[in-house]
Amino acid sequence: MPYLSNNSELKIKKNEDSLKKLIIEIELLQKETEQLFTDLNICPLQLESHLENPTNFTKEDWEAIQDHKLKLDQKFEMVNSQVVDPLKALKTRNDMRASQNWLFVR
Repeated sequence: MPYLSNNSELKIKKNEDSLKKLIIEIELLQKETEQLFTDLNICPLQLESHLENPTNFTKEDWEAIQDHKLKLDQKFEMVNSQVVDPLKALKTRNDMRASQNWLFVR
């Protein structure tokens, strides 16, 4: 059984490292997005307003944008349903005083 425990601990460590990298990437994207809005001298609401107005686009472009938006929403929902908040999971594990190799199951 020590092999199984070590294997599980390695997987957990790898997952935690992946989550930390993902959080760093998200923070970097947020900073880049903020910089883009600053450079363009617009706010996110202005961009959203422009993108939601079909008169700003040709009929073909509008349909392509709507199709792409639908696909992104579906992808986001799928990914969002599979991701567990790493900070919440860590807090729950700490609250339970669970060992690092324990997996919390609802």
